[in-house]
Amino acid sequence: MSNADAVAQRINQAGLELIKQFEGLRLTAYQDSGGVWTIGYGHTGPDVRPGMTITRARAEQLLENDLREFERGVSRLVRVPLNSNQFSALVSFAFNVGLGNLQGSTLLRLLNRGDYAGAAAQFGRWVRVGSQVLAGLVRRRHAERQLFLTAVSGDDWFASASAADLERTIRKVLNEGTAYGQKSWAGTSKATLDNIQRVVNLITQQVIPRLGSVQGANMGGEPAQGGS
Repeated sequence: MSNADAVAQRINQAGLELIKQFEGLRLTAYQDSGGVWTIGYGHTGPDVRPGMTITRARAEQLLENDLREFERGVSRLVRVPLNSNQFSALVSFAFNVGLGNLQGSTLLRLLNRGDYAGAAAQFGRWVRVGSQVLAGLVRRRHAERQLFLTAVSGDDWFASASAADLERTIRKVLNEGTAYGQKSWAGTSKATLDNIQRVVNLITQQVIPRLGSVQGANMGGEPAQGGS
């Protein structure tokens, strides 16, 4: 199953509030810093016209609809596990600069190598419109970087991870093992290794016992016990 076929992760509340804060709510169409006609929470497109007005409820609906595209896009482009904060920071980033710019970025290239710290350092490079550095973009990139670097619990990662993330990580564990010293894991960040270890723990502590119970119930007896 490819990322494109998987159910995308969804932006979390922190990411949603970040987007709303920096986009701002405008109920009358305006031209942004790049001259693009915009309305609501940063909504653009051929449907936005000069003089157009909308309600707050419509602005919320437009934002929700717009975010689905960027959630799917980030899920498709990123090939390493992401916790909900990392994912949400990238959705905010892509929402602002575009999925095409994310796709061609050094940020994405480093991230897909497992270099989470290197990717985080790249946020601050995206602060210009033309040759001009904009203070608002500096603040936004700082907020996105901080969100990206904010740790979450293992339970949060499992709750927010897409089906593709889980499948990819589990296949890597099954195919290559989890020993930190193995050559096959060279260059993998500690954050990724920690997520992998959480997957292993989840499988051994929760999934396998549950499968055993189900099998035992279906067989009409108790699960088989391992030998000593």
